[in-house]
Amino acid sequence: MGQELAGPVPCYDLAFTFEITGPLRPEVFEAAFLDVVERCDSLRLVIKEEGGVPRQRVLAAGRRGLQHVDLAGAADPRAALASWIAARVSEHPLDLSLCSFDSALIRLGPEQWCWYFDQHHIAGDGWSFGRLFRELAATYELALAGRLSEAPALPAFEEYVRAAAGPRPEIGTPTGDRDSAFPSAGDATVRERRLVRPLGRSRSARLRALSRHEDLRALSYPLFLLQFFAVATAVYLHRLTGRREIRMGVPFHGRIAGPFEDVVGLLQEVQLLELAVEPGDTVSNLAARSSREVWRILSSSRRTEPTTPASEEVLLNLPNVTFADFAGLPTHAEWHHTGYGDGHRKLFLHVHDFDGTGELTLLFDGNEGAFPHGRLERSASHFLHVLDQLLEDPGRRVDAVVLPTEEERRELLALAGEPAPELPPGTLVDWFEERATRDPSATALSFRDRALTYAELDASANRLAHRLRRLGVGP
Repeated sequence: MGQELAGPVPCYDLAFTFEITGPLRPEVFEAAFLDVVERCDSLRLVIKEEGGVPRQRVLAAGRRGLQHVDLAGAADPRAALASWIAARVSEHPLDLSLCSFDSALIRLGPEQWCWYFDQHHIAGDGWSFGRLFRELAATYELALAGRLSEAPALPAFEEYVRAAAGPRPEIGTPTGDRDSAFPSAGDATVRERRLVRPLGRSRSARLRALSRHEDLRALSYPLFLLQFFAVATAVYLHRLTGRREIRMGVPFHGRIAGPFEDVVGLLQEVQLLELAVEPGDTVSNLAARSSREVWRILSSSRRTEPTTPASEEVLLNLPNVTFADFAGLPTHAEWHHTGYGDGHRKLFLHVHDFDGTGELTLLFDGNEGAFPHGRLERSASHFLHVLDQLLEDPGRRVDAVVLPTEEERRELLALAGEPAPELPPGTLVDWFEERATRDPSATALSFRDRALTYAELDASANRLAHRLRRLGVGP
């Protein structure tokens, strides 16, 4: 079990805050929250070990309520809130044997509130947070009207499993309890750091306009964003490493359409998205390939259980959830990083619009071992520079996209002391292949009394590459 291996650290916690402005009634909020807990089996999930085997159990009643915290009297309530959240996330990892969530309603001032909700990833995913938020808001409105008893039943995770996979054998199930084997979780635990980079109004508007480009259109804007950011990630990784076969993990919510589409629980599937960058590719070419790859995944990802993520170096996550208002009251949502990761990947790139403003925010979560000494900041800067070039011209050749920003280029030229020569677009391999095609009999290498033409060197390199691939060597 990943959490047991990780120890008492919150590497699997999903901690959110929802700042709510307006005349919120805390006693009604608490009644609504407790009612949602009673109607949602995933919020009553605990993990018990039996004979060394971890098992999920759904309690008959919730064991944890809603804590009330008052920071309105602090000299700086906002600073006090930031300190409270940091301490709560890092110092209070969830004990799954007791409860799979932690929650508090925090008063910041007159008509200023903050709902803190931290759920273990085994009990929910990003889609679940959106569903819980909407359900709590609707239940709060019913409670305000004195009609709390009219709150509808929620689709149960257990019922979803039965509908998706049919009856499961119950092995060693005590009477009255519902259980199943706990799915495999992550490996090593590492420290991570998060950079927040808002795209702003201008970039976000250009993205929206680009979604109407005839070569880039998708069935929906969220689907366009997934395809486009997959292209941006592939171009960035290709220009960074020179690799042509780009692989990244992409989470999909994994729900069955219909009555179980909004079920709360961990149904997320991390699928492998692969893009091949071919010589001469344009952004539009790669976007068409990305569209086909996304549809391939969507058509084959109807699984009955969440899957264990593959250990790809990069994960691209676009949670399609918004928290624009709570029962008509303006709301601002924020996802708080715990400072830990499960060690599967070196970089997580999250793209979201939690507040529903139309302006996207990028979150770069970097493994501290892979991104020391400001390297995460530089990587984020290079990714945004790649993104700007793609937004500027979707017909741009991929090999014409550059990583260094204009400021970095000026710094490098200043260090060199003279202007750098203009280089043709492409990589060193591209230049060699072009010369071998154009002038195969020209001398490419000479040593003492031996010389190789471009054609001979190209053939020799190909033979070596094929032999290495047969031996299992790969990028």
